Amino acid sequence: MQRAGVRDPAGTEHVATPAAARTPDGAFTAEKSVADRASAVVAEVHARGSIEWDQFTVPLVNPDGTLLAVQSGWLPAPEMMAAEDGTGAPIGAQIDIYLLDPQSQDEPSVQTQIAENVLLGRSADARGFLVEAPQEDGSRWIGLADWGAGIIQWLVQSPGTVAAFAALGHEGALAWSQRRVGELSFDLVVDRGGDRWSLPGDGRSWLLPTWSGTGNGLFALALEGESLWLVHLDASDLATARRTIRRLALADTGADVQVALQCAAISASAQPSLRSSVDQLAFHHPTRHRAAVWRPRERALLLDTGSLAAVIDPANSDYALVVGEKSLFRRSFVHEHDEIDVVKGLTLPRATTGDARKWILFSPARDGRLNISVLHFLKRSPIDEEDS
Repeated sequence: MQRAGVRDPAGTEHVATPAAARTPDGAFTAEKSVADRASAVVAEVHARGSIEWDQFTVPLVNPDGTLLAVQSGWLPAPEMMAAEDGTGAPIGAQIDIYLLDPQSQDEPSVQTQIAENVLLGRSADARGFLVEAPQEDGSRWIGLADWGAGIIQWLVQSPGTVAAFAALGHEGALAWSQRRVGELSFDLVVDRGGDRWSLPGDGRSWLLPTWSGTGNGLFALALEGESLWLVHLDASDLATARRTIRRLALADTGADVQVALQCAAISASAQPSLRSSVDQLAFHHPTRHRAAVWRPRERALLLDTGSLAAVIDPANSDYALVVGEKSLFRRSFVHEHDEIDVVKGLTLPRATTGDARKWILFSPARDGRLNISVLHFLKRSPIDEEDS
């Protein structure tokens, strides 16, 4: 769902690959075809039962897809998710760590529960997953909960400081948004092995940083008044970051932190171990009302009409799993008819690295629970190709 009143910047161009089609307003898009499919793979999906969740927060997955971090129980208010002042602590919040045994067809089982009034964060690695802890005094902490006992190591913990929207990068790198309690603008802070630097807000808020997968590339949303930009920079060090900033205009009015949260809801990579040779980010475009992919040296590619989000395929950066309201499908950015339906219904994917073609799928169920499935992409056989 998109907020009314968010307007596309005048003159913004969106260019896709040569296979994409031009729409009447001049944008370039990649649309889902209904025939002549030429995918070289087939999808194999195995249902693995269902679990309790808060009916909003997408779970995190460890690199090999055997452990899930799931927020359950109390649903945080939008103001708390936006890291606003005056929200207090998330009393009643709970995070469950589930085992998803790849050698079994049993439902996921709870291994550990964390009941320390924390919120599930945005990314995970082999060590654990990020959590955030709003405090009664208005400050907000960032921690890393280990996959075993759920013990939290506090990474950013400072009185009077709001630290939020953190993302893990390669080799323990961390990026987050930070401001003082009572202030409006967030700075962008990066820590790489104890080497910490920040880009000040200076009239804008740096929100929801996301590592690109190349190691040094970092994306972030920049909110300037009611205008919203997607920014990319090289986060090797502060001087390089300032010198390499590239911006893509997303909205020139009506934007706020809630709109930014919609842009980055599930599209960003939650796994720093998902390496890529290309700096690119999938996100939901707030004014074109569809998923999009941006490579900073190119213009943005708009994906299918009605698409809610997309996740880049770690096995091939020219493909993505696209989330539609009624189905999940894999499509190429390059070849117009290279696509394959994966599963019907609203389905949210998380990639893994234990198997280059393994995904964990989450589908909201009618009874309020969350259905879990495991997806593999298999190479299409000659018989399949003849049948298609």
